[in-house]
This record gives sequence, structure tokens and C-alpha cells, in this order.
Amino acid sequence: DIRLARTETSAVSEHAHNTGHKPLWNERVRLLTERLTRRVKEAIHVRLHPNNISRDSGIEIPEAWMPTTK
Repeated sequence: DIRLARTETSAVSEHAHNTGHKPLWNERVRLLTERLTRRVKEAIHVRLHPNNISRDSGIEIPEAWMPTTK
């Protein structure tokens, strides 16, 4: 939770605390309503960008999919 600086439970809160970068909550964000679609996209992003603040890799993406994601 960023407001309460709970860095042990939120990677985003930890990043904001450590770097001074604050989320732009008022910026328009496209929301993914399909939970599975969002989880797949996040897992692919984590695999493609290993230096990220994610604390887990999310769902397992088959290796055969990876050439199609670049």
C-alpha cells in the first residue's frame, strides 16, 4: 500500500519508496477486464523484461509461445 508505505507487501510501494517515483494515478489507464488475459500479458512481459519489480513470474508461459511475443 503506497499511501501507508507498506513496502513489504507491495513491489510498487517499495519501488516508490526507494526511488521517489510516484504512480500517476490520474493518468488514464486501459484496464484489462479479462483476468486471464491480464495475467498472460503480465507473465509474458516479465519473461521479456527480466529487470523488473515483479516479485513473481505469474503464470507459466509455454516456451513455444515465446518466439511469437517478440
